[in-house]
Amino acid sequence: MRSQSIGVLEYWLFDPKGEWIPEKLRGYRRQANLPEREEDLLVYEVIADGLSQVLF
Repeated sequence: MRSQSIGVLEYWLFDPKGEWIPEKLRGYRRQANLPEREEDLLVYEVIADGLSQVLF
């Protein structure tokens, strides 16, 4: 997957009108500390607090 090869840790979906995403902004963060064989699954979880860890 391309996002894994370039090191994407978070991604955000922005819907300014709220037509598809009720909260208008939704982020996903790569799940940390997966066992090696599961790293290829590229599991992302919803960012519940709305804060980016990458930008801090």
